[in-house]
Amino acid sequence: IDCGLMFPEEDMLGVDLVFPDWSWLIERSGDVECVVLTHGHEDHTGALAYFLREVNVPVYGTKFTIELARGRIDELGVEADLRQIQVKQWVDHGPFRFQLIPVSHSVPDATAVAVETPEGVILHSGDFKLDPTPINGVPTELNRMLLDGQLDLAPISSIEYARHAASLRILPRMCVS
Repeated sequence: IDCGLMFPEEDMLGVDLVFPDWSWLIERSGDVECVVLTHGHEDHTGALAYFLREVNVPVYGTKFTIELARGRIDELGVEADLRQIQVKQWVDHGPFRFQLIPVSHSVPDATAVAVETPEGVILHSGDFKLDPTPINGVPTELNRMLLDGQLDLAPISSIEYARHAASLRILPRMCVS
């Protein structure tokens, strides 16, 4: 899920971009099925084109996110299998079944990702805000994020989410922060 980069810290003179170390993924490239994007910010998509040069797999995301990623991918001349998908619809890919869930963020079409596994459903929250009046009219769907009680694990680091979830009494069976 996601394939971003970081921008250098002040003490990293002469460094333009910081990429993740995905050498361990390249060694196991046959096991990599796809990439699922949560939103179009560089810290979530900025390294994607470089990754696809090494491990070219299908990439899923919303229309806006895919188009933002396409620009960077085209800049590097990488051929990519970009797949636009609708939110709130389960997608089957190889051994995985997942869906994108709308969330509010500072970029349109941001999503969380629910992944169905043999052990239960796991939520990757991505970046989100609990904004009652989002600029694009799409609020974070907390109940959808929790899959109406079917969620088994939600590793969420948002303090804002935890505060609201507790007050709404909608915490999943297990919530790790």
